[in-house]
Amino acid sequence: MSQAQLRAARLEANCEKVTTTFEFANFDAAWDALAGVTTAALERNVQEDAKAAVRALMWPDRTEPRTFCNATLSIFARKAA
Repeated sequence: MSQAQLRAARLEANCEKVTTTFEFANFDAAWDALAGVTTAALERNVQEDAKAAVRALMWPDRTEPRTFCNATLSIFARKAA
């Protein structure tokens, strides 16, 4: 919804952005933390194919450290008086 739509619905809204930073020493540590649970139900060969594709695209040198940032937007609204 846009701010105009929220106002039309008589809602006062605020938006808050929170950025979380993740630092990983190598690809394997990042994979375990960020994708391990998501891919756990996949067959082993599918997991390995996915892992190889992500590594090739995002982390060619799997021994180098890398930082990830994730921004979350939270919208809080209350009914205007």
